[in-house]
Amino acid sequence: GVSLLSAWTGTSYVYASGTSMATPVTSGTIALIKSQHPSYTVAQVRNALVNTAKDLGKRGFDTSYGYGRIDAYSAVNY
Repeated sequence: GVSLLSAWTGTSYVYASGTSMATPVTSGTIALIKSQHPSYTVAQVRNALVNTAKDLGKRGFDTSYGYGRIDAYSAVNY
């Protein structure tokens, strides 16, 4: 999977992956989408995320990468 460098307890940094790393990125991207498209429905926001994600792993949705890596710029401009 994809790992991100993140602050850890104390003053150290570690590489981590999983939903705890993906949630803030996803939430932030959703906030950006809604700031530019306040009338978007939940389905439209989801479509913006899914249809602009950079596919990783097997083509399409898979259990390792979901729909892929978020592309915030493309999702906001979808």
